[in-house]
Amino acid sequence: MKRTPLKRKTPLKRGAPLKRKTPLSPRSKTNSRQPSESSYMNWIRSLPCVCCEGAKGKSEAAHTTVLGKSGIGAKSPNRSTIPLCAWCHRLATDAYHALTPERMWAEYHALDLPKLVADLNTEFQQKREAHKASLRTYVIHWVYALLAVALTWILWTLAPIALS
Repeated sequence: MKRTPLKRKTPLKRGAPLKRKTPLSPRSKTNSRQPSESSYMNWIRSLPCVCCEGAKGKSEAAHTTVLGKSGIGAKSPNRSTIPLCAWCHRLATDAYHALTPERMWAEYHALDLPKLVADLNTEFQQKREAHKASLRTYVIHWVYALLAVALTWILWTLAPIALS
């Protein structure tokens, strides 16, 4: 089979870079989690282990299948995580990843996973709403303070003019 040479419309200059006809599309973010998801995971890691009550602030977020099944190569949603220390999560003989299925691990440790996950989600939501409310009041106080300063400045600058 005889090959024909490629024909260029414009001659290629020696050392000149090749140009694309269509520009490359920008890469999409691989981590498309919402900001609340990462703050939720950080909050879960700050809690003590639900099995041994230890490792406060050093817990790991263990993904459960309460809010959705996980498939091969896929994790369940971050909102279905529970705090476990490294020992209870991975290292012990009765650890979360050692005893399968998940139901058997929960029965062994006498945990009601659906209730536990729901309670954690509710507590996080309440803390988040309380934080938002405190931020709102903080901003309102600052606005009132700035208005008071502006009003005072206006009175101090305009009073001498009005009296003269």
